[in-house]
Amino acid sequence: MKKIILVTLCFLYLVAGACTPSLTDGGNGAGPGIDPGTDDGNGTNNDNGGGGNDGTGNSNNNSENGRWLFGDRLEAFDPMFEDFYGDSVATSGTTVLVGTGAKNSLNGIVDIFIQFGSEWRFLQRIVGGDARFPEQDFGRSVALGNNEAFIGAPKFSIEGSFAIQTGSVYIYENVGPEFTQNQLLTVIDAQDFELIGSSLAYERNQSRLVVGAPGRDRNQGAAYVFSRNGGGYAQEDRLQASDGINFEDFGQALVTENQSIIVGAPNQNFGTGAVYVYERTAEWTETQKILAPDGAQTDKFGSALALEGDTLVISAPGKKRPGDDLLKAGYVYIYRRSSGTWELEQTLIPDDDLAGLFGLALALEDGLLAITAGGIQAVDFLEEQDGEWVAVDRLEPQRETFVLDSFGNALAITEGTLIVGARSADANGARAAGAAYVYSYEESSGEEIPDGVRF
Repeated sequence: MKKIILVTLCFLYLVAGACTPSLTDGGNGAGPGIDPGTDDGNGTNNDNGGGGNDGTGNSNNNSENGRWLFGDRLEAFDPMFEDFYGDSVATSGTTVLVGTGAKNSLNGIVDIFIQFGSEWRFLQRIVGGDARFPEQDFGRSVALGNNEAFIGAPKFSIEGSFAIQTGSVYIYENVGPEFTQNQLLTVIDAQDFELIGSSLAYERNQSRLVVGAPGRDRNQGAAYVFSRNGGGYAQEDRLQASDGINFEDFGQALVTENQSIIVGAPNQNFGTGAVYVYERTAEWTETQKILAPDGAQTDKFGSALALEGDTLVISAPGKKRPGDDLLKAGYVYIYRRSSGTWELEQTLIPDDDLAGLFGLALALEDGLLAITAGGIQAVDFLEEQDGEWVAVDRLEPQRETFVLDSFGNALAITEGTLIVGARSADANGARAAGAAYVYSYEESSGEEIPDGVRF
């Protein structure tokens, strides 16, 4: 096991509640077959109007080593005070979802953008309309699949039912130029405040959707497995921790790949956290429980997850460094699968007195790991070189003045397209209206990594 130090430059520490991560899996989807030249059909200009500075960022926000080139700044066409647009993001490479559960009096919305040449254009806004009450938190989580968009609405209440905030997932299919609602996923024995749809993960090759429900059984939590069956999705299983008890929030984070599902329970043991591994042969079976070797209460181990092949990344954004009882510096743990068992390979530790919330969000694709440093509102990138994960780049908007825009509260990478949520960014004069940044990947420039980004 290797332990390495992250050196960061930081000016301000954000408390844990300042920017809550949205744990989506945007990295497994195939791009919908949209005609980018088609009007959105709602009389709305396809140009999203983003890309400007608006006092929160420079339009030339390339990463420090030149691997990620700034593409656009996506904003809602109707930004309002504390919309928190960009709370959730997903991408298929040529299609982007940007969601917020706060807009429209907590009903929530999701905007769809498509790539047209070098531009990103607004295609469509979708709003869930099947709930008994409007405050359904539609857009809290998002994912893209095989010509499908999945939208979590964890405070959804079924029409005609007395159940409250059971939660649901809306499924939209790309038919012609737009996405059309195809299905509404609910659970027959759903409980009040189960919060189904708080997190989503999609496995494209298996047409499998995994849905987090951290509120089930008084926040013991659950994860539901849905598989495509004909023209829709049917529930295959419900996963719960074999040793779960109340208030552990199992299902707050999850990932899936091939025949594996991995679920985080960040509040287990008074916030120490745990991660559970499930494998499917004839049925889904819990095969391993992962605990941090240095776990402590309030670490929140399992708050964010990333999975690719035999690499599993787990964050503990509430982890404090030894001797520091105040700052939640945050640790990130990298595991390697060997003979079917996940073993700790490396620990990433921030080494700045004011860094804070390292590991707030994670993304992993083609061996490139992206980690949000919440305290400094930046994204660090690592690659494995000679058996050790090392820093290769950093992404941090060049602001005229330091602002609390929560840059990095949500991440998604697919096919060389990176989406970064900034849920607290100002937009068109509206405070904390929110935004999302789009970047495209370029091969390394070969330059040295700037000071302050080394591990």
